[in-house]
Amino acid sequence: MGLTDSEISKSLIEGESKLAQLYIVGNSESIESVSDMMTEIGTVITVLIIKRKELIRNSSQIDTLSGLRDKSSDRIDTYIKMMEEISIKNESNQDKFDSIKRFCDFESERVSSFKKEIDELIQAQDVKMKAFAKDSLFEFFRVSELTPRVICSIRKELNIPTDIEFIARVINESNNKVKESLRGVLMTFHY
Repeated sequence: MGLTDSEISKSLIEGESKLAQLYIVGNSESIESVSDMMTEIGTVITVLIIKRKELIRNSSQIDTLSGLRDKSSDRIDTYIKMMEEISIKNESNQDKFDSIKRFCDFESERVSSFKKEIDELIQAQDVKMKAFAKDSLFEFFRVSELTPRVICSIRKELNIPTDIEFIARVINESNNKVKESLRGVLMTFHY
């Protein structure tokens, strides 16, 4: 979540300038397959950036509430010190002590309220983060299904022997290994 939208899309934009060369010298099959893949990648990035904005908003809300909780906790500490000073000095000003205690109790209730709200937001964020991670991986694997067509069209253009079934099998096996290794991670993913 620490990357900006422009940092995320930067590599895609840089890649497009390199692909312009292909558009100049490539045959129609290569141009079409690469264009299809780049369109899918661009669409996926845009959709995921939009979904990511909600997660960033939620994280920001958690940070804001955490800051408010911390300020209230600091106030409680200050009030406790003030009450200790009154007790140490043996001041007989019970009204002052009671007033400070009310402020302390008020801030304690706020801390509890903030903690409860933060916990609820973190639980909701965890669910949304898991869904986002799964969506991202799903889209990665979906787009990677276009790779054999791109590879084969370019290999064909370069007069390199092409076996689309072999290339598709290699890519699918690789994707399956990644899916399997990430399966456990996604099940235990926490914010």
